[in-house]
Amino acid sequence: MRTIISIVCLTAVSLLGCRSTARSAASIPLSFYIVSEEKGEGGRFIDTSDFPKLGYIAPAPDLVIARLESVARDVSRRQDTMVDKDGKKTVMPLEINPALNFRMRSLDAKKFTKMTEQAVGKQVLIMLGETPLIAPMVLNPITTQSLILTLGDKIDNKKIEDELKRLVR
Repeated sequence: MRTIISIVCLTAVSLLGCRSTARSAASIPLSFYIVSEEKGEGGRFIDTSDFPKLGYIAPAPDLVIARLESVARDVSRRQDTMVDKDGKKTVMPLEINPALNFRMRSLDAKKFTKMTEQAVGKQVLIMLGETPLIAPMVLNPITTQSLILTLGDKIDNKKIEDELKRLVR
């Protein structure tokens, strides 16, 4: 009888241990912060090599997304036109950079739209856990479920992709 109780206890501990480990390592949330030039109560200043003197963010995110519908590799294409003081236009070479495309759940996309309505004319810092990813300027409210993240050279795109994919359930 003791043997059976020991086996049941060991099995329960093993299963519960595996579950809690899987949960704790399962996902790091995607957080969105509206950046401000002024420090709010409890806010912190973001000043890193990738985001020098970005500004202040609130102590809590303006939006947290813990689940995504999908994540896929993508590319970002960018081509600028330079205009000199005489009005002469020069088209710069096309830049193609690796990117990640993620799709939010419908309810999260609606919350994201509301947040971007409040952020027009400001930057929004997107973080994965404590890792800042990008801080684009919001020119208009964003009303789409899908976003493309073009990450810098210093960020491990594969690691970010793997972490984002953990949010897909």
